[in-house]
Amino acid sequence: MLIGLTVRTGQAAESVRLEILPATGEMLAATGAGDPLLPAPGQVLVCGRFDDPSFSVDDLSRLAVVLPDGRQVALRIDAASKFLEFDRIVSVRFCFALDEEAAQAGGLTLRWGPDVRAENAEVDRFVLDPSRPELYRGFRWQREAAAGGDATQVATIEVIADSTAEYHFLWYLLPMGVIFLLLTIRKARARHPAS
Repeated sequence: MLIGLTVRTGQAAESVRLEILPATGEMLAATGAGDPLLPAPGQVLVCGRFDDPSFSVDDLSRLAVVLPDGRQVALRIDAASKFLEFDRIVSVRFCFALDEEAAQAGGLTLRWGPDVRAENAEVDRFVLDPSRPELYRGFRWQREAAAGGDATQVATIEVIADSTAEYHFLWYLLPMGVIFLLLTIRKARARHPAS
């Protein structure tokens, strides 16, 4: 008896809560050479890599940081940091500018998915200034509890029971049988060419 299993999940936007952290020496040291990105006066740059196991987008406009009041923050994406699997982005490094007060208050959400639309900018590679750590922040994320069913994924499981499953392996022999038959016919014609 054969049992097939199919899982279908919803395509709603997913999200994680961002916690803003002080910049680490490791984060500042791993940026390379070039002109560093600097925030405007009264702002900080929040930088980091996002590679949650559930993260997967086909386009970086499907990724957004949302403030507690619902406004989106424009992201600067480090193009050299993109990591793809099966033509989908599964890991990326980005930064965004934030007022110092907003960074201290927190409450930011990172959202991604087909119903997210953001105007993010890609740069070849962004560089931070390790001599000025007070201008930068890092982040870590945690899964948000589903609220109102908006971020939940619905899965349905379909089970198929087939009483003739013990004969299904014979279908794999069919292509081999056809090839063997064609080679036999070809060899017979080569031995007895038409006169």
